[in-house]
Amino acid sequence: MATINVRVDDETDQQIREEAEALGLRRSDIVRMALRQWMKMRHPRTYTGKQFVEMGRNSIGSVSIDIPDLAERHEEYLREAFGGR
Repeated sequence: MATINVRVDDETDQQIREEAEALGLRRSDIVRMALRQWMKMRHPRTYTGKQFVEMGRNSIGSVSIDIPDLAERHEEYLREAFGGR
């Protein structure tokens, strides 16, 4: 594992310390997580069609709503939700 030294202002240092303490982590953990998040944002992962299919399979049944007859009465629910449009 590589080591990187980073200089931050006092306010940022305090924020990192408080976050680390609140989460029971080390400051380096907080900085590492922030850098990973930054890299994901700057370089989003591209997915293949096969990966999308697998993500879909994994998500089936993972979302639940409390409307048992939504499939039969979806138009009625839409009218109620959007004021008769």
